Amino acid sequence: MLPAALLAACSEQRPQQQAAQTETIPPVYLEALQNAEAARHSLEQHEVEQQRVDALIGRENRQPPDR
Repeated sequence: MLPAALLAACSEQRPQQQAAQTETIPPVYLEALQNAEAARHSLEQHEVEQQRVDALIGRENRQPPDR
């Protein structure tokens, strides 16, 4: 019974801790994180579209450009 009570107490405290951590992050960092996630998603979408186009025109094994 005691381990179950401790587990329940821990699980009840976790959302409060997460909320407190979120509140301490300045909005500018949250905005930067959102912008980075949006850029990553956009890049992934572009790569998927490029692969689709390459497959349509027969360049299925296209090598990425050297950087």
